[in-house]
Amino acid sequence: MPKLPVVENVEREKIRAQLKRYMKQHGIGAPRLYERMSYVLDRSDNPYVDLRSLQRFLRNEVRTDDEKVIRYRRFLSIAAPAPKPTPAAIFAELIRQNTLLPTDASIMDATDKRFSLGEVTGRRPLSEYVGRYAVSVGNYGEEPDYGDVGPNAEKHIVCLPDPSGMFLLVTTLARSMSTETSPDDPNYSAYTIVSVNALMVPMGSADLLIVELDGLGDGGSFTLFRDISLSQPDGRTTLEGVCLYTIGALARCPNVCTERLTRIDG
Repeated sequence: MPKLPVVENVEREKIRAQLKRYMKQHGIGAPRLYERMSYVLDRSDNPYVDLRSLQRFLRNEVRTDDEKVIRYRRFLSIAAPAPKPTPAAIFAELIRQNTLLPTDASIMDATDKRFSLGEVTGRRPLSEYVGRYAVSVGNYGEEPDYGDVGPNAEKHIVCLPDPSGMFLLVTTLARSMSTETSPDDPNYSAYTIVSVNALMVPMGSADLLIVELDGLGDGGSFTLFRDISLSQPDGRTTLEGVCLYTIGALARCPNVCTERLTRIDG
């Protein structure tokens, strides 16, 4: 029988403060925070998270069940990890400082007529790519056989907005191999964090680039995706592209491969 969890008051206050800070940084309220939790948490976690309990926890009205607070902590570990001076963080800061992303455009001879950037380029807003995706890999140059692209895929990524709104922060998760806890234990997570050092940025008029830099000597990857959702029978958000690993041996896969991201949270 799993050990009953206990979250002490000091840690509760820390989690509450971190959630409020996250909300303030992103300019969102409790309903949108709850929505993002549904993207981030495993399906087995979602029954323990509800909007009313989250609102009460944020207001410190009642003592929220430990099982629920553990899920809030798990969300923060993915959505708001402790900042580190990683190459990806440096790259993100360069984008913030040097990239101008217009929201609309005008015709030269009719400056009063303005169009949204989506109308001009055909690009979906970056916010529409927020969510959880199954990751599958195929051999480059061959007809792809992606295997499982559903909720039980071996690898997931979670895309959440950066407070600047200029790109998405990407967290990679893999199916847990841990035997320390059982699936009945609230501390158990079906997926564990593999990397938080990646981001998704718009490229050109239609593509999306995911950059993952794990540090000098540890490898990294650059994947240029194209949105192929309209060609999918089920209409799910699907991205497909070519991934270039900077150090294939450390990545334990070929230097070049094809990747597909299939949204699984909606």
